[in-house]
Amino acid sequence: MTTWTREVNECSKAESALSTRVEKLNCLYTISRILNVLTRDDKPLKDLFQEIVDLIPSGWQFPKAAYVRIVMDGQEFMTKNYQETPWKLHSPILVHGHPVGSVEVHYLEEKPLSDEGPFLKEESILIETIAELLGNFVERRETRDMLRESEDNYRRLSQEFNVLLDAIPDNIALLSNDLKVLWANKSAVRRMNREPGDIIGEHCFVLWEHCDTVCKGCPAEKCFRTGEIESGQFSNPEGQVREVIFFPLRDEAGRVKNVIFISRDIAERLKLEVEAIRSAKLASLGELAAGVAHEINNPINSIINYAQILVNKGDRKRKEYEFTKEIVKEGDRVASIVRGLLAFAKDTKDLKGPVSLEHVITSTLALTDAQMRRDGIILKVHADPDLPEIVANVQQLQQVFLNMINNARYALIQKYSGVHEDKILEITLEGASFNGRPHVRIAFCDHGTGIPASIITRVKDPFFSTKPTDKGTGLGLSISNSIVSDHGGRLTVSSVEGEYSRVVIELPVQLDPHHP
Repeated sequence: MTTWTREVNECSKAESALSTRVEKLNCLYTISRILNVLTRDDKPLKDLFQEIVDLIPSGWQFPKAAYVRIVMDGQEFMTKNYQETPWKLHSPILVHGHPVGSVEVHYLEEKPLSDEGPFLKEESILIETIAELLGNFVERRETRDMLRESEDNYRRLSQEFNVLLDAIPDNIALLSNDLKVLWANKSAVRRMNREPGDIIGEHCFVLWEHCDTVCKGCPAEKCFRTGEIESGQFSNPEGQVREVIFFPLRDEAGRVKNVIFISRDIAERLKLEVEAIRSAKLASLGELAAGVAHEINNPINSIINYAQILVNKGDRKRKEYEFTKEIVKEGDRVASIVRGLLAFAKDTKDLKGPVSLEHVITSTLALTDAQMRRDGIILKVHADPDLPEIVANVQQLQQVFLNMINNARYALIQKYSGVHEDKILEITLEGASFNGRPHVRIAFCDHGTGIPASIITRVKDPFFSTKPTDKGTGLGLSISNSIVSDHGGRLTVSSVEGEYSRVVIELPVQLDPHHP
């Protein structure tokens, strides 16, 4: 054999070997590309593995004689007319280090011996690489599915969490260390007529306190500084009393990264607490009044009886007779006051029945008559003689009427220090109609200091009072309004500052609370 012939043969072998390697690389590249693309796809695994099974023979030196089978989780994917033969290459498929299947290549007939029987060394490396690619693909696919499931769960939980937070009536917001809003629920922006996303990046003191700088003694700043839960109470011109609590959120290093604040309106709670204290005081006062009344009742009845005996036996022509009659008269007045105290002291909170408003007004005025005369207040009562009865709680109505009379007394005393012809409280009882239903209207009108127009809309708000702190709690009109509403009526206030104030109470006739 000539040198030229040997070179030609060597070149032919090299070309054949190169061609084989190119085929193997093409096969490997195609499988890798399919797997990388399908990691992000939802193509069924059975279609994917069948496609790869059909591709694998192209990477072997005898593709027409190569039969392939992939086993994965008990499923088999094979080339057409697959048969098991003694001439086989095999490699396990590992997922997270555990065998879950295998790749097998069989030759249908015996072939010339190579590196490993009829198979080339490159083919052994190729089948191992294909098995590794399949294992990595399954791992990536499982990871992708787990991530998708986690994302779906996170999205669902996030939606549920946001719905829950938006349903909470308390104001909730997340603040950065420069006191800017990072997140807020709907309650936090409801009064602003804005959406939560619209306030992101704005300072909390601008949004809720309408300040240009950080609030004095800001609990949020203190929470960032101390890392402890901080709280406080704030009130605003609208009559709201809010409790604010700040919770620190720490990063991995333990530093306070953000602060969550929760703000709730506690005016109603404070109102109930004050009302409970007030009720307890009234109960104690009622017990005291009842005790005193009982102690007075017996001697005053004795005085009246003895005086009446003297009247019956006395000489009408003598001056002492008139004195004795006056004793009986004043004794009866004391007895009437005692009966009023006993009626007011009774625990009839839930008891409602037919009531004559004229009788309630008369018994209430009996309790205040001495104070009115001492203060020099002129009392004028105008009552329609044909007023119908209403269904009400006498004790609660007395509480309302006493509050109206006391407010009028205070306004008149503030305006007139002594006796004056205009130091007048007028009480009018008359029939009325409201929403097509018969009502009884009770009006209390005083010629006192009046109420400024700027605050008249707030006089029924809890804790709002025109009186000094030591003179009023700001609950009188609020509680009276609640009592009137509970009786199905309404309470309105009108006034002109420096001239008069007029409170009108309208109560429905014969309104049974259990059968409206």
